[in-house]
Amino acid sequence: MTAALRLGAYERWWQDQPVVPGATLPEKLANLESLGYELIQLTRNTFQGVTGVDDAVAQAVKSAFRASTIRPAVAGVGGPSLAAATPAERAEGVRALERGLRIAAEIGAIGSPLARSHAMPDLSPRWSANELASEMVVDGLRRVAPLARDLGVSVLVEPLNRYESTYIQTLADAAELCEAVGGGTLKILADFYHMNLEESDLEAAVLAAGPHIGFVHVCDSNRCEPGTGHADLKPLFRGLMRIGYPGYTSLECRVLAEDRMAMLAGVRDLLRAEWAAA
Repeated sequence: MTAALRLGAYERWWQDQPVVPGATLPEKLANLESLGYELIQLTRNTFQGVTGVDDAVAQAVKSAFRASTIRPAVAGVGGPSLAAATPAERAEGVRALERGLRIAAEIGAIGSPLARSHAMPDLSPRWSANELASEMVVDGLRRVAPLARDLGVSVLVEPLNRYESTYIQTLADAAELCEAVGGGTLKILADFYHMNLEESDLEAAVLAAGPHIGFVHVCDSNRCEPGTGHADLKPLFRGLMRIGYPGYTSLECRVLAEDRMAMLAGVRDLLRAEWAAA
């Protein structure tokens, strides 16, 4: 049986541009629910500075989701990278990731994102900066893995294209990290925009990464809403179908349309048609 397409949307684009209409979180959830969406990705700074699950922000978010069928995607509290320059910073990065995982479990989110920046020196030919970063990141992720397993949530790692990162650029890079950590607690956030720049064969890349994929972002070739560019989503969707992907496919993009409700309805119909045609 072909897996169903389960749709989500980013609350706001990273330039603070609204994607989901609504003055409050409950209004946004109600709007998405009325359109047949199942998930929302809150802004990256929603939980920045939140110290734990009893924080007022976390409790307000939990209350809003309790009254809705919409599920939250991730909960990240910020903090240093697991590959930061000093042991103290790396330890704080582990603690921050653990806080994010606890909040994710509390509000029913998929998991918490992995901080990507790192400041490792390049000691080639003995070790490259990426090799050193990988050692630090794997060590930190192994430390948080037992908590993630206990809570039933995941750490999400997103491959970024060569213009945004020198570390973890492809699904294969991320899958290698998942294998190194082990235990299934690290999952890949596969972003169609970055994949279009880095993967030579999207369907093959998805098939190879297989069970490590835990969340998917989509947009068009111009990084705006699907239907405004020339990207072909069908190879991605074919790959997801072939691995029986059970998770969410979420809109993450700039928005050109002025009417956000009409845009979300149109994207819903377009993605369902592309999925059926894949």
